[in-house]
Amino acid sequence: MIEPVPIVARACALIDRAAPDFAILDVNLGRQRTTPIAETLRSRGVPFILATRYTARQWPEEVFRNATHLGKPLDHRRLAGALARLGKEDR
Repeated sequence: MIEPVPIVARACALIDRAAPDFAILDVNLGRQRTTPIAETLRSRGVPFILATRYTARQWPEEVFRNATHLGKPLDHRRLAGALARLGKEDR
């Protein structure tokens, strides 16, 4: 398990060492976009979910477009459903 990581470069380095089964991302970490994290995850086939206040119109990056978007505040039931769907996609 990789714990929450608030620095984009550190998150990418952790993923390089041991890719997680899935990830939950916000579009921003402080003043940094999480685009490099999403690209690293996609290149390794790791699915991710977006938990962000932004709408799809506010992130132009292609890598975010097909991700499940849960919004904020995060609803735990919706999160559980999204995680269950990720598990089914792997089968």
